[in-house]
Amino acid sequence: MCEDDAWFFNNGFADELISLEKQLGLEPRDRMSILCIHDLHRTPRQYLPDIITSHDYVITDEPVLVFRKSKGG
Repeated sequence: MCEDDAWFFNNGFADELISLEKQLGLEPRDRMSILCIHDLHRTPRQYLPDIITSHDYVITDEPVLVFRKSKGG
């Protein structure tokens, strides 16, 4: 599934989106991999810390960088 998250922000569902992302990141079932894609140009800046911390890995495209959440959180 691939969806542009800007729709959620533009229609007042930012908190629901953040909550969903945090729940999905807790323990994916059946060895499932989930790839979230966010257009940082369309994502309100105030939500970036919550989005980033709800993921174990963050990969940026320009420049290409990979960040991994520490085991302590």
